Amino acid sequence: MELFKDRIDTGKQLTKKLLKYKGKNAIVLAIPRGGVIVGNEIAKILNCKLDIVVPRKIGSPEDPEFAIGAVAPDGSVSLDENIIETYRISENYIKDKAKEELQEIKRRMKTYRGDKPFPALKNKVVILVDDGVFSIT
Repeated sequence: MELFKDRIDTGKQLTKKLLKYKGKNAIVLAIPRGGVIVGNEIAKILNCKLDIVVPRKIGSPEDPEFAIGAVAPDGSVSLDENIIETYRISENYIKDKAKEELQEIKRRMKTYRGDKPFPALKNKVVILVDDGVFSIT
């Protein structure tokens, strides 16, 4: 079952659920690359600023596509402690991968943003946009 025609259609349809934020000091933070296309449509319709944010997944040692956590541009790390405990993933591995991913975040932020500072988010409604979601049921 196809819910959205493409990323532009996705942004337009999602904005219908976000109209209450129009004029509410909102900012759309999009995750490159596909999230930028979706986020652009949302920002246009809500008439708010669009910017980017680059988080990075920490993959498991056995399968890099299997997320055990993530790193944010500020270096903060979020981990799925249940997965880490179940698969007995070492603290050293997590620290090393987090450091590696943070370096990639910095590289990408420099590529995408140049020297432009990250926007101030205090007292803003932040709408975080990506072009996909993964759910475990």
